[in-house]
Amino acid sequence: MDILIRTIWPNTSTQEDISIPQYNSGDQEDNVDLQVKSLIYLFKRLQIDKLSHFNPTHEFTLDHETIQNADKLDIVYNLERFLVKFTDNQHRILIDWYKNRFRAFMILSQLPAKANVHEKLARNFRFQVLRLESTQDEYVKALINSDLYIEHSVSLETKTQLALSAIEEQKQLKPSYKTQFNKTDRSQIILKYLERLSQYVQIDRIYQVSLIQKTKSLQAQTIAEEPETESSASGLYRPRSSRSPTRKPIQLQDTSSPTSTASVSPVRKVHNTNSTSTTGVTNKLQSLSITNALNPTSTQSSPSASNASPISLRSRSTSPVKTIRKKQSMTLLKLDSSLPDKSTGTTIGDTNTTLTKEENDLLYSNAERAVLSRVERELKVLN
Repeated sequence: MDILIRTIWPNTSTQEDISIPQYNSGDQEDNVDLQVKSLIYLFKRLQIDKLSHFNPTHEFTLDHETIQNADKLDIVYNLERFLVKFTDNQHRILIDWYKNRFRAFMILSQLPAKANVHEKLARNFRFQVLRLESTQDEYVKALINSDLYIEHSVSLETKTQLALSAIEEQKQLKPSYKTQFNKTDRSQIILKYLERLSQYVQIDRIYQVSLIQKTKSLQAQTIAEEPETESSASGLYRPRSSRSPTRKPIQLQDTSSPTSTASVSPVRKVHNTNSTSTTGVTNKLQSLSITNALNPTSTQSSPSASNASPISLRSRSTSPVKTIRKKQSMTLLKLDSSLPDKSTGTTIGDTNTTLTKEENDLLYSNAERAVLSRVERELKVLN
């Protein structure tokens, strides 16, 4: 190993300078300079900024075009170890998990002594610092202003609620005599916030597409039930106008608008329409194992055109022995692909139907149940 490393870095003089990263969290985390150097390499090697929304195969196509000595550097930067950590989380089946799990790795506990962290690796990918000795307010501010799930519109109020929920849960696990968080507390708070945020985003997206489908169904039903009337001018039969002056078009919930603080659940959506109100708290979220949470997978964009065939790595959790039966939660999760990325806040046509509070609550409850059930089953696959 020393010969290999010194071949790549001939000017390296000490063993400390050539430490191999282990990508552990908390008190066992790597030296910050080593973290930065390793993450910069892995970002390019795995082409993190080009990962797709979902990666059902949990495979990564490696970049062999722009990196020299990639096979050797994979050993130096312990790529295999990183992939184990990276893919070992039941939330990996949720939208954009891999991109955001990598962003969580980029939240450092302190500034490095030598490495440069001020240059962005790509758009919306930057190193940030959340110091160990930070106050609760500083923790919240750092989390809600981070790049985590920046691709999706989530209000600051919702992010604040999720951050406070993650902090409060970790407080319950901390001995009362400790006045400050340690490194393990810090890493767990970041992970719990990321998990809650990923659930919130995925639930909301499935709710939105379910709302679209329900609205279209009601539109078609209303048009079919309209009786035909005779035109006094031509004697021909024309369908009566389906638009009713007493009904208004339905608008999708704008997730960027502030949500009510009445919601106790760290993920539960707050509906704010004319016919809906805050739904009940879902106790199921509290039962999810967060301390055992591992990391997601995401797909990568198609390999760059080259003569060499792309090399793919598969995470260890995709054994064919462990399979998942197709259930309603999986079917609902597939609905996400039919929702445009920028659809939140748009008007669903000139519909003449209005959903009741019960109908909205049922749609959201089904979306929530589908996501949480699917996450729980993925945890069983990993275990």
